[in-house]
Amino acid sequence: MTEIKIKEVLNKTLRGLDEALVDYMVSILSDYDGSDPLVDTIAPFLLSSGFTDDEDEANRYCSSLQAAMQDAGLLATAADDTFKKLDVVQSMEDMSRATEAEMNGIMERMWGFENIRKTKNYSMDACANTQSQRQIRKEAKKELNELEKDKMDEDEDRMWEDTRVLPDMSTDNGEKDIHVDNVTMNFKGQTILSNTSLKLIFGRRYGLIGKVLCFFDPK
Repeated sequence: MTEIKIKEVLNKTLRGLDEALVDYMVSILSDYDGSDPLVDTIAPFLLSSGFTDDEDEANRYCSSLQAAMQDAGLLATAADDTFKKLDVVQSMEDMSRATEAEMNGIMERMWGFENIRKTKNYSMDACANTQSQRQIRKEAKKELNELEKDKMDEDEDRMWEDTRVLPDMSTDNGEKDIHVDNVTMNFKGQTILSNTSLKLIFGRRYGLIGKVLCFFDPK
């Protein structure tokens, strides 16, 4: 039925066209959906068959034929199908954009974009810097305590030197004992002597013995 209508439109629009060529065009137009202009398919046949020698006129015939087929309802279904195809394409594009947006959201939650990574890296660097500064302060405090302890030890040594009284060797009075004033002695956390005057008698040896750390003369 469709081919009969197409043939009627062809004979009405292209009056005088060879019957064999009409039948051939019917076979071509039966699959025509109206999406492409007929100039590309029908015009070459009009020129080669001698129906017209003017290319512009051949193009006008093709435009008239397409309009006549549209008026006859031969392209209505094809047009609807085209619109449906366009709707499907549009829907696929919408789905693609939605899917892309969803994937971007998932990736953002999993890994974060550049700004999120920068923020995270900055926080990690700041934490590392804080820990480094804390470690530096701790080491500096430890070093300061050691310096203060060394200074205290030097002061104690200096006090020992200052308080030690050597025997007077300027005169031959036979004095060979050593006198030390303000002696303070600690051993394993216990104070043995505190601000004591100590006399080391010449010729004797001294040491410590027992839990109470008493002085003894081994001879």
